[in-house]
Amino acid sequence: MPKNKNKIKKNQQNDKKESKVDKPVILDNVDSESESGSDSDVPNVNLGKGNAFGGFLMDSDSESESESESESENENEEDESKSDISEEKEEIVRKVEEMKEVKKINNDIKIKDNTKNKTGIENTKVNGESSNKMNKQLSKSLKKQNKKEKNNGKMNNRNDIDDMKSNLFVEDVELIVDGKVLINESRVVINTNTRYICAGNNGIGKSSLLKYIYEKIKTTTDIDVLMIDQHVEIEENEKVYNFVLKANKEMYEKNKEFVKLEEKEELNDEEMNLYQELSEYLNMNEWDKYEAETKKVLKGMGFKDINISTEILSGGWKMRSLICRALIRKPTLLILDETNNFLDLESNLNLTNYLSQYPKSLVLITHQIDMINSISNIIWYIGNMDMTGNKAHVIRGNYDNLVKKRNQITEDLEKKYNEFQKKINSKKRS
Repeated sequence: MPKNKNKIKKNQQNDKKESKVDKPVILDNVDSESESGSDSDVPNVNLGKGNAFGGFLMDSDSESESESESESENENEEDESKSDISEEKEEIVRKVEEMKEVKKINNDIKIKDNTKNKTGIENTKVNGESSNKMNKQLSKSLKKQNKKEKNNGKMNNRNDIDDMKSNLFVEDVELIVDGKVLINESRVVINTNTRYICAGNNGIGKSSLLKYIYEKIKTTTDIDVLMIDQHVEIEENEKVYNFVLKANKEMYEKNKEFVKLEEKEELNDEEMNLYQELSEYLNMNEWDKYEAETKKVLKGMGFKDINISTEILSGGWKMRSLICRALIRKPTLLILDETNNFLDLESNLNLTNYLSQYPKSLVLITHQIDMINSISNIIWYIGNMDMTGNKAHVIRGNYDNLVKKRNQITEDLEKKYNEFQKKINSKKRS
């Protein structure tokens, strides 16, 4: 009985030892330690409660019975269990070291990735900043270039064409009358939507220049051009109001026909259709607005009775009638040769206001400084300004700019003259 009992106990002890050693607690401890990142600590193996030799405690009565017989076997078992435990510890330590090495490698990879990302971001920022700087520098250089080209354009095209507008007249003009040279060869340009003032002394050739331009445009182009000079003639004998309304002759005639149909008591089918067509035409072309504008211009030019006959008008009032008609017609190019000489102060002010807002091209001869300053975009000054003969000198701006230009040229001429005199005197002394 004791031998069998001892064998059973031995088997039980071996099973308990194996179960104690193979518990998963050891691996859990390894994982937790590897995660905590401790390099010096080695996980402890919990073998449960036992004696100093690794054996398990038993009841006192059974222990006393088998003590003598199993002493040698216990020692062998202790040696075996110790060797097993040491092997398991070595295995655990090796696994821990491997896990630490893996974790270290992963950390190195993460650090490299972070470094790359930071470097990429920094490079992107640097590239973005550099591209922004390049764009700013490019825009600045383009602005400077455009400014230079604009300034060069102003200098080169001072007497020439405005690139932003189309041209009504471009020619190198030279006027010779009865063998006398009135104007030496000069570049004359008329652009659309531009107001020109022709200035200069009396008898210098201003009117001759405007007549030449008018005849040239009228005979060689289909541009709507109208010139009013100082020689006034009105062939029609009718009311001033109707005379001005004829500025748009087509609409005037259609309205006249419409009024006749409207005065009839009954209309046949054909007349009714014509009446409707005329009504639609007049509404589309704003005949009522056209009539209101005509009355306003006549009133501004001093007409108190707009139904007065043109036959009884004096030369000054005929001039006013022609000016009113021209302002209502609004030709593409309007040429006025000192037409304001016949006007009183109030009419002059109103005419200045109308012409300063003229929506198309205008060429005007006048000696009134206030009118020049209010109207002018470009001045043609006819005269011998630079001592090279009479020419059409082009000055952009108003009369004040003309005075500055003349003073500048005079100072330059005086300076050159004084330098020339000094050279002559120095040669005489030598």
